Amino acid sequence: VLRGTPQALEAGNTWRKRTKSDGRIDFRMPSSGIRNLIRALRPPYPGAHLEYNGEEYVVGRADVLSDCFDGAEYAEPGKILEIRGNTIIVKSGDGIVALSEHTLPDTLCKGEYFV
Repeated sequence: VLRGTPQALEAGNTWRKRTKSDGRIDFRMPSSGIRNLIRALRPPYPGAHLEYNGEEYVVGRADVLSDCFDGAEYAEPGKILEIRGNTIIVKSGDGIVALSEHTLPDTLCKGEYFV
């Protein structure tokens, strides 16, 4: 028979329940933070998401890029720098991220912003 050990509740931490807003991608974050958020919320979790034209879309993968894009250093975080097939290149707080495995529509255009 196994016997449990009573736990001292005052010695531990309690955290609030995770909310949907915890998975919102904020492009002011560093590229590595965006990548890690997306990786942390992959299935079985609901996924990291962003908002575009009032709709919410899930992003399943992000890669940090070291490529140079004309004018990227002057772009605001969240600006779409380029679209390569199903990969969307976006300015982040400190660099550039490539978003793929997403549910975003095909109507995105270079120069638009994610809010």
